[in-house]
Amino acid sequence: TITAKVVTVSGATAASKVYNGTTAASIIGYSLNGIYGTDVVTASGTGTFDNKNIGTGKSVIATLSLSGADAAKYSVTQPTGLTADITPLALTLSGVAAQNKVYDGTTTATINASLVGVISGDAVTFNGTGNFASSGIAQGIAVTSTATLSGTDAGNYSFVQPTGLTANITDQIIYVNTFTGVSACPTNGNVPTMATNATGTAVTRSTITCNSTANVFNSTTISTSSSLNPASYIEFSVTAATGYKLNLTSMSFFRQASNSAPNQLEVRYSTNGFSTYNTWGAAPNSPTTGAATTWDFADFSTAMSGTVTFRIYPYGTQRADNTGTASATGTFRIDDVTVYGTVDLATPPTASVLSGTATICTGASSNLNVAITNGTSPYTLVYYNGTSNVTVNNYVNGANISVTPSATTTYTLVSVTDANGLTSSNISGSAIITVNGLYPFYIDADGDGYGTGS
Repeated sequence: TITAKVVTVSGATAASKVYNGTTAASIIGYSLNGIYGTDVVTASGTGTFDNKNIGTGKSVIATLSLSGADAAKYSVTQPTGLTADITPLALTLSGVAAQNKVYDGTTTATINASLVGVISGDAVTFNGTGNFASSGIAQGIAVTSTATLSGTDAGNYSFVQPTGLTANITDQIIYVNTFTGVSACPTNGNVPTMATNATGTAVTRSTITCNSTANVFNSTTISTSSSLNPASYIEFSVTAATGYKLNLTSMSFFRQASNSAPNQLEVRYSTNGFSTYNTWGAAPNSPTTGAATTWDFADFSTAMSGTVTFRIYPYGTQRADNTGTASATGTFRIDDVTVYGTVDLATPPTASVLSGTATICTGASSNLNVAITNGTSPYTLVYYNGTSNVTVNNYVNGANISVTPSATTTYTLVSVTDANGLTSSNISGSAIITVNGLYPFYIDADGDGYGTGS
């Protein structure tokens, strides 16, 4: 019997590789020792990692095989002690975009992206986290990615954080009305979406009439006067629920005029049924192509359970296409009517502290003041002066209250009520105004140690 000759391998190393989801390894740099003369024998350098996952100095088991015309005459002793590395597979990102968000007081950002290059069957998820450069309401804020990968196989992959990202932080929305539905008068789909603890009305018209158009709020019979007609407007309202108040920051809407429609526009709001109002007299003209416009008015808050009514007044003598005199039969369209801000619980004053202890002379005055925490200014105070209650209206936190007691008096706080009619739950402090009388002093004119009385 002739048995196969055993050959050995020298110089064998296992090659490191980029993760590919398999345990396959390559054995390189080796030589076969012990082949006779001209025998034709070669070896194939394969092996197996201990597992598919990345790592350094990972164990590799060689599985060299012999081939060639004389391979059957030989057997090979596998090299041992081999190690190599598996490094992470670099993924690319597609569709990377930082997402706009509604203001929440934080810099937290969300980034959307798709992973490109994940090996089939591997569980890897892109977690698109990031940070805005600032937390305030603004456009085009820089966003820094802090994205990560998760999933069973996430550790086998890497990616480069995306850069150059920007996104917007917008106001919170209280009211939004996007018109939908078939062509009808009155307009179908005229139902606002509201923030929690607020209600809103559908959009209505006064003297302006409905023009039947699908999916939009379209009107005709527009005022063609050179000045605003206070009876010709489009209107809607927003109301805070019981115990809540509206904090409003801006409003926006899409507007579009037909070629012959008047091109001027004014917007107003009122918190008292238009007994008084604020106006956006500089509202931009109505374009024929249609565009959104935003009225960034000074922030304000309503009273508890208050209502704000908005009116949009289209009017003017000039056509929207600027080619001549406007026609009342032209049409004016609005859409995406939006009011921004927050709806907040109306909190009462949580602490009210009276202070002002002092010593004065008869006939002089001194000041009391009250430090108020929370609640809505201005306040109504009631304090006790030792004899009767005194009411101070329209009080602003920390303002001085002048008093002129004729005798030493202890002042105490009776009540504090804020602009929403909510009373303070914690009243404390007092002020003692000590009044010193006036005393006569005499001059010793003759130097005998006794005053002359002069």
